[in-house]
Amino acid sequence: MKNDTQQLQAVLLHGKLLRATFRQRRVPGKTELVTLRALLESGTALPVSVMAAWTKLEPHYTEPQHNDYAQRVLSGEILASKFVRQAAERFLGDLEDGHKRGIFYDSEAAQHITDFFGLLKHSKGEWAGSVLALEPWQKFITENLFGWKKSEGFRRFRSAHVEVARKNGKSTLLGGIGLYLLVADDEPGSEVYACATKRDQARIIWQVAADMRDASPALKDVVGCVRNNLHHAKSRSKFEPLSSDENTLDGLNVQAGLLDELHAWPTRGLYDVLSTATGARRQALLFSITTAGFNKESICWKNRDYGTKVLAEIIEDDSYFVFVACLDEGDDWEDETKWPKANPCLGVSCKIEDLRIKAKQAA
Repeated sequence: MKNDTQQLQAVLLHGKLLRATFRQRRVPGKTELVTLRALLESGTALPVSVMAAWTKLEPHYTEPQHNDYAQRVLSGEILASKFVRQAAERFLGDLEDGHKRGIFYDSEAAQHITDFFGLLKHSKGEWAGSVLALEPWQKFITENLFGWKKSEGFRRFRSAHVEVARKNGKSTLLGGIGLYLLVADDEPGSEVYACATKRDQARIIWQVAADMRDASPALKDVVGCVRNNLHHAKSRSKFEPLSSDENTLDGLNVQAGLLDELHAWPTRGLYDVLSTATGARRQALLFSITTAGFNKESICWKNRDYGTKVLAEIIEDDSYFVFVACLDEGDDWEDETKWPKANPCLGVSCKIEDLRIKAKQAA
């Protein structure tokens, strides 16, 4: 069994090999890239450095695992909202003809972030100390964000809007993604920010990531931690909380903005600052995750409206990812058979007993 340090080293080496062989793993007329092993077995001539790295990686190499979440949603096995079904249709449709638009799917890059999450552990509650295993819907999100590439090998999606109800693992997901972007994204001088309008709210995601780092000996060896700052010295990268009540927001060069509870942002000022600050990065990501909001003038509602129009193919935007888990129009909110639509972690981190109590109090 690999120890923590060996696992991290294998993940980092795997990522470098995936980036180094992106063009060679593309197949004319196909959207999906072949795996590293398939490339090596094909006899394709590769640089000596790639072959040497493969020799080191091979004892730790595993094939990407298929996540059939999209198929299960569309078959009805997983109860999901109209918008999640549209996201599943978009994913499978793009697998068929994405290459015609210059987008490609790398199942190993999708698996890469899942492997990184295997280094992380829960720090609170009943799962404290256990390895963080992504739920199928969470893997669907990470596989989309990190598996889809443009023709030059950079990530397809630069913006993501995700809505789920409370207690469905939002902070855990964003905290893990933040660590991945800090350590495993191979981006020199990366700036990753956990963002909210207030400092205390912004620190929630950052603190989750800091606790994950503390629970991993391998990550503690490569990620330093001081007050409100995680840093990766080798790549000169940092992960910090950021809020609109900072003294200054000048000079940001954002690789990733992880936007918490976007529905509570009273203005779009911070969002616009972050969006502008990603312009110099080749594959920056603005990822908002939120519970539902009802203010139709808010940036959250505008992003939701834009995203659902992308899903409905009213707007064409290959750079915008959308996942909205909610009750559908006409659903009875007191009908608990519909609750999984808004609570994809129901039965895991989200407890049916708690939802029943809240529904009774709200009735």
